[in-house]
Amino acid sequence: MDDKAFNAAKEYVLTLQALEAIFDFWNEKLFDGALEKPVITAGQDRRGRAYGWFVPSRIWKKDAAEKGSPEINMCSQYLSRTFEEVAQTMLHEMCHLYAFLHDVADTSSNGRYHNRAFKTIAESHGLMVDKSNSYGYSITKLSEKSRELLAAFEGERRFLYDVRPRASKDDFQSDAERQNKKTRPPVARFTFRCPKCGQRIKGYENSANLLCSTCMVPFEKETR
Repeated sequence: MDDKAFNAAKEYVLTLQALEAIFDFWNEKLFDGALEKPVITAGQDRRGRAYGWFVPSRIWKKDAAEKGSPEINMCSQYLSRTFEEVAQTMLHEMCHLYAFLHDVADTSSNGRYHNRAFKTIAESHGLMVDKSNSYGYSITKLSEKSRELLAAFEGERRFLYDVRPRASKDDFQSDAERQNKKTRPPVARFTFRCPKCGQRIKGYENSANLLCSTCMVPFEKETR
């Protein structure tokens, strides 16, 4: 493994450790240390719609017999925000974790709509809550008390993806695929017409044996 790849992998691990430190801090200060620690990940939201999310299911397990752990994911393309904003997102997702651990239904519509139960939990754990027209009580900010608490945080305040651009669909193509896309000539499409009934279909230059299912005669390519 080259130095660049090794350093990127190492920095990713350090980023997760930094995010776990924020979780531990909020857990101690605002939840009396009572929250079960989930698996914390830093993955990309390809839709670009969320700063993070909580998975309300124990998806991390070795086998079916194990109890497993839920997940908090912090969206990697948004770790470039300020430390306070990243910490606020973590606290928001921890409120979902609190609801999950206490069997409280705090969302609906596949986790998108935040109901009054979430609002109550969030406001009881250091967040101010506003309502969105589409997603309910989903807009959260740190309360003044939480901001004062966070000022005493002594851990890492800078993350791996501080200059990382948002990914596009091209980032998931190999160099060979991109080169092939550039050199491949465009494929022309043509209109073919049944000489008897007049039905038209689309096909390619090399289309052959196109048969009209009604008249049972070959289609003819129309000239432009």
